[in-house]
Amino acid sequence: MLAVSCSGCAAAAAAQLAPLVFQGATFAGVQVGSAVTGRDPTEDTQDTDERCDALAATPPYMGELIQTSDGQAVRGLVLGEAGGKPKWFLSTTVTSLGALQFTPPITSSADDSKKKRNFLAYAPAQPQNERENNQLIAFVGSFESGPGVLSVAGRNYRYAWVEKLPCFQPAQ
Repeated sequence: MLAVSCSGCAAAAAAQLAPLVFQGATFAGVQVGSAVTGRDPTEDTQDTDERCDALAATPPYMGELIQTSDGQAVRGLVLGEAGGKPKWFLSTTVTSLGALQFTPPITSSADDSKKKRNFLAYAPAQPQNERENNQLIAFVGSFESGPGVLSVAGRNYRYAWVEKLPCFQPAQ
């Protein structure tokens, strides 16, 4: 059982995180959820703003699925600012998809990755400090967790594959 502890504003934000509407999509046999990027007429504007504020304050780890000469990989994304607005920027960190340990294992085809941009979001399943706790709160508020865990360096992470980035546009 996962226990999330927080105080003050973080507790208020966590208490107000409402269930999200996700559109399911299939990425080569892996069920994924599309993050909310626009405002649904039935969605509470205040809730959307609070989720995006939590995401901007402490975003979970993010990456874009790319095709390299060695196969598929995940290139890191970082949240920054351009023109006074938050935007997702590409980082120089690239990790082979095969090097990431998904349980259960995932499969994908090169043809699918060329058709659409897919993104990986993940946050510690068992936070060890306030920052990780805030990453998990932002993750839960913006993503639908995948059907298993992602293990990196002996730690387990909740993860989600999404078709669109939440709240903020990618930098051009």
